Amino acid sequence: MIKKTTYLLVLLAALFSCNAIGKNKPIGKIPFSINENGLIQIELLINKKKVSKFILDTGASSTLIDDEMASELNLSLLEGTFESIWASSETHDGRKTEKQRITITEKVLLEGIELNVRDLSHLGDINGIIGFDLFIKYVTHTDFDTQTITFYERKGRPDTKGYKAVKFVESYCTPEVEVTFVLENGATFNGKVFFDTGNTAFPLIINATYKRENALPLAFKSLSRSESEDHSTAQMDVEIIQSLTLGGFELGEMPVALSNAEKGVLSWEGYLGLIGLEYINKFNVIIDYHRKKLFLKPNNSFSEDFLFHELE
Repeated sequence: MIKKTTYLLVLLAALFSCNAIGKNKPIGKIPFSINENGLIQIELLINKKKVSKFILDTGASSTLIDDEMASELNLSLLEGTFESIWASSETHDGRKTEKQRITITEKVLLEGIELNVRDLSHLGDINGIIGFDLFIKYVTHTDFDTQTITFYERKGRPDTKGYKAVKFVESYCTPEVEVTFVLENGATFNGKVFFDTGNTAFPLIINATYKRENALPLAFKSLSRSESEDHSTAQMDVEIIQSLTLGGFELGEMPVALSNAEKGVLSWEGYLGLIGLEYINKFNVIIDYHRKKLFLKPNNSFSEDFLFHELE
């Protein structure tokens, strides 16, 4: 009897170990590229038809497809209009397709996804945007050094050796994290920001309400170009900050935008603003919605200076 019990315990331990090891294994890996606007783009299949130039956006609450591409794929649309919101934008109304199947790799699939249909031409040469629908289902490891994305099961545990865990809160289908920034005069500010790979305008955009409530100084210069439709303001002011810290990682002098938005996310109370891809891409990043954690590891560009675009 004792031998049988011991055997069963050993067998259960082995099964548990195999299951744990299985969860640590990736289930898919794809390359990505950076498009002319600095956005992460991938290739995928919609109903077995190849579609390129899909943007990977952590701030996209729903999956979107450009209206011309939806027509080219002959996707059936539902009746009526539907609301969607992105971390870097206000609410938008649009059409939706009937349920579709999206394939990233053989084992990385999204079944029964209704795609929001919009004219995305103002965002450049793209065919769609995918975000929360993918991140909520899979753990993702985005490696900017190799320009690859590795996928794990939702409860998978990729190797995080050398990475630092940063807890996040899911807010409007987007990771929300705490940051601290320091002005050149030494004044320190902190607050909640959206972790938004779809924002490539600046490393940090400061919310209009936060700017006003904290009496932040006016920008040194006014940004002459208009902000995009999806940042929902006419102009932003530009300031130089001494540093920005996330999860204990401090990065030095960088340009930030001070929003003047009167509506949309960049006007909401309770938020400092958005950190964008120009900051995020200095790390290799694991996003784990199941455990509500980001894992960050400085990559080869970590020590490189930020770009200071010429202001007119």
